[in-house]
Amino acid sequence: PEKANLTGYGNAYKTARAKADAYAAAAGLHIVRVLSIRDGGTGGELPQAGDMTAMPVAPPPVVAMQSAAPPVMAGTNNGVV
Repeated sequence: PEKANLTGYGNAYKTARAKADAYAAAAGLHIVRVLSIRDGGTGGELPQAGDMTAMPVAPPPVVAMQSAAPPVMAGTNNGVV
């Protein structure tokens, strides 16, 4: 399996580099060197909590506030001021 993985890595790099070169060319740029490569793994695995750098956070709940009725001065029976 290790030899197959190594062959797969080479093919994956060539494919990724070709895509990166195409994106760069479309933007009028040129790739000089690769700074990092991150292996996506074999797939089907969920990342462990310690491996995550950013966790999605749900927005705060929306709470409906009932507005208080406007004050009415004692002795009046209409809203005309």
